Amino acid sequence: MMAAAVILLALFVVSERHSKHPVITSSLFRKRSFVVGLMIVAGFYASLSAFVLVINLLLQLGMRWTPLHTGFTLFPWALGTAVAVLLAGAVLAKKLGRASLHLGLSIAVIGLLALWWSIAHWGAGITFWKLTPALLITGFGAGLVFVPLVDFIIGDATTGEVGSAVGVLNAGQQFAGAIGVAALGTVFFARVGHPSVRSYFAAAELVFGITAGLYFLTLLLVGLLPKHAQQAHA
Repeated sequence: MMAAAVILLALFVVSERHSKHPVITSSLFRKRSFVVGLMIVAGFYASLSAFVLVINLLLQLGMRWTPLHTGFTLFPWALGTAVAVLLAGAVLAKKLGRASLHLGLSIAVIGLLALWWSIAHWGAGITFWKLTPALLITGFGAGLVFVPLVDFIIGDATTGEVGSAVGVLNAGQQFAGAIGVAALGTVFFARVGHPSVRSYFAAAELVFGITAGLYFLTLLLVGLLPKHAQQAHA
């Protein structure tokens, strides 16, 4: 399957290079904001997908909580994300520009580290209330990134490039999410080994540490984007 995928990808690249009307506009990859933006998307969505997977595995398999109990426990994360998306779209992105991405990723890193500390400190004694602060912070930080990031990535794309840019961006998000689940999911279960409450917590600590590190790397890459998305249109 993997060999076939590589062959098909190679054939697609050859077809694109010789087509008069390529599906992906090659000029996009000569724009720094677009290339760096894709790298940020890769790290961000891989980490996000892995986080969602692992926190659910930890609570349902490690703690033996029901899906309903787990869903209620993750409500602060969803709430933080929703509030931050509204703030970023309505206020922060326009006033802070690129700094809104720095702010969001910084908060997300702090939230993941707080989550790592919470499960390491409380262990099997974790409760809804003990996880709430870290989950709320993590969700809020991620929510600040969703809306403005797109503007920076496709901000300098021409009218003829926008459609292709959005398509590549959406594909990149899906691919990064799949890779995050596959790679860090494998890391998680490899660390679990013989299932026990302690091994599930140790595995979750490892993955949350990795995701925090990936968020930090994307935070550094944000510095290569334009300070304000509108500059790209000038």
